[in-house]
Amino acid sequence: MCAGGIDSQESADRLQQYLSTILGQQQKDGSWLFNAGKNKLKTITGFSNGIAGIIYFLLCHGEHSGNQEAVKAAEKGLQWLINKAISHGNKFNWSSSSAKS
Repeated sequence: MCAGGIDSQESADRLQQYLSTILGQQQKDGSWLFNAGKNKLKTITGFSNGIAGIIYFLLCHGEHSGNQEAVKAAEKGLQWLINKAISHGNKFNWSSSSAKS
């Protein structure tokens, strides 16, 4: 629908820049850190502006493009989310936590 109005090479270049930034900022434990102000970094687990959304993007990109680096980063992020899950009966929750600054 919008594809006709977007230069495909420019879009591909921008996508590659975003992907490189995301992959480069992934922590060794599989998470990503976000600026929480006042020189503090924290993990944010949510879908709309956090790690779950990054993982979803990486999985979609990997499926669409065949980029295995994106898939591996998503898997590492998923493992981090699984390890951080807090069980409440038959439900799981995640909390954002402060990280080293």
